[in-house]
Order: sequence, then structure tokens, then C-alpha cells
Amino acid sequence: MKTLSERNALLISQGCKMMGSFTEGIIYIQEQLYCKDFKEIDKFAKWLDENSHRASAEMPFIESNLPTLFKLSKVELKEIKIWHSFKFYVYLHNNQITRKVLMAKIKKFDKPALRKFREDFEKAVASFAKRTGVAMKLGSASYNESSCTYKLEVCIADTSSGMSSEEALGRKSLDLEGVFFGVSSKDYGRTWKSWDGQTYKLVGIKSSRPKYPVSGVNVITGKGFKFEDDVLKKLSKIKK
Repeated sequence: MKTLSERNALLISQGCKMMGSFTEGIIYIQEQLYCKDFKEIDKFAKWLDENSHRASAEMPFIESNLPTLFKLSKVELKEIKIWHSFKFYVYLHNNQITRKVLMAKIKKFDKPALRKFREDFEKAVASFAKRTGVAMKLGSASYNESSCTYKLEVCIADTSSGMSSEEALGRKSLDLEGVFFGVSSKDYGRTWKSWDGQTYKLVGIKSSRPKYPVSGVNVITGKGFKFEDDVLKKLSKIKK
């Protein structure tokens, strides 16, 4: 089987949603698969489980790119390193496949496209921000399919303390907006554990997101997420 059909991609997606993992999902839908395809699809499912964390924020991307990822899984390379998610951190020796997965041109603006644009933009301006001594971050956005408008936040970085631009902005948000949630810049970096055992650290507050005002980063992967304010009750003690 050289390519993954739309039918098989849909079955894999449905199985994962039902069982919580791709490998168990294949067992759930195996009676609907053709016998000649089962071995390869089962191998693909195990590869997916080994190389992704299946966070809810990444699942739409993984599901929509299953045929491309199927091709990726069949490429024999000496070293394949996938850190945190397929979307942002696929390291391969085959640049053509890497570009196909990671650097697709934006055809329309939607939430996944805006999320990728935000992260790529902040990486692109990081060296400029460091050189000029400022911290830069894209704020809220308004958009339609053909255009988007961002608020660009720029502040003087605290170079004397050796803080990164991200930390300077995060601490500032905790001092300005954290007062409404009982936290301040002193709480920057405090951690909590989520329901799935993952550990996150507090990196900011944004009251303009009333449902998910807390900004946190996975301490293992470095990926940022938004959380409800009830996670603040789980914060670790301040280290003295």
C-alpha cells in the first residue's frame, strides 16, 4: 500500500477518538479494514503513538495530515526525531518531506493557520528582538479567510536580569493582570500537574481570554497552552 486512502484515514481517526490511542483504535476498527492493508496500518498506528503526544490542540492537524504522515512513516532514515508534535518539531534528513509537513503555504486564515503563523512569526523576530533589547509578542487577532490583523506587543526587555523576551512579557502580564487572579511575577515558573500527569509552568496571564486566562508551558516539550484559572489552585510552592 503506497498511499493511505481517505477511507482508511477516516477509520484510523475514528478508532483513535473511540479508544484514546492509535494502536488500540486499529484493534477497534480492524474488522472494517481490508486484510491486505491491516499489517501496514497497524505498523503506522504504532509509529503515530511513538512519535506524537496526541494533545487535543494537535489532533486536528494530525488527523488532517494522516496521508502525508503515512508517507513519512515509510521513509527509512537513520534518525527520526519528533519533539512534542508533528506540527512544529519534525526533524528529518529528507528536507523535501519536512517542508511538505511543516512549511505548507497558508491558503486561508483559520485557527490552525493563525496558530502556526503566530509561532513562526515569534521565532522569526526573536533574533531581532534580542539585538534591539526588546520583547515582542503577537497579541489578539481578528481575521477572515484572506487577511488577519494582529496586535503586536513590544516592551523593553529586562536585559540586566538575563531574562528572555518571553519571560519579561510573562512577568509583566502577571504583575499587571495577575492581581485579578491572586498571582504576581513572583509566581512565574511555578508548576502544576494536569489530569493526564503532564507538568506545566505558569508563564503569564491574559484577562482578555476570560475562559482560558492562564498561559502555561509544558516543562518537557516547551509547548504553550491556555488554561482555565482553576489550575492556579494547583500551583506548587514557591522555592526559597
